[in-house]
Amino acid sequence: MIIAFTGTQNGMSDRQKRTLRGIMNFFSEDTNLIFLHGDCVGADADAHAIVNEFAIDIELFPCDIKEKRAWCKGAKLTHARIPPLKRNDIMAKRCDLLIAAPKSLHEEIRSGTWATIRYARKYDKSIIILDG
Repeated sequence: MIIAFTGTQNGMSDRQKRTLRGIMNFFSEDTNLIFLHGDCVGADADAHAIVNEFAIDIELFPCDIKEKRAWCKGAKLTHARIPPLKRNDIMAKRCDLLIAAPKSLHEEIRSGTWATIRYARKYDKSIIILDG
């Protein structure tokens, strides 16, 4: 199973972190599990730290904007840097499940998190949106 993650650059709330930890605990027995994220500051870095608690393979899809990169350590694979919207589309297309930690539950047009959710909907993927 492949789980992709997207979230706000402001970082996850404590509630979102607790919920993600519970979800990852549920899926952690799957030895074929791969976790993808965009290696962005904020929620991606928060998620990376949580997923590392479970010894799950992580793949990074960093964007080509250096200032937004979290430089997370310990990933099994780091892909080449690409523009954020292209990266979000690739992750949404590749995953079986998207977990999103948006700043707000109200859909926003100029939001990478919501753009990824829209891509996942287009590809008919399962989506969990973590309430803040």
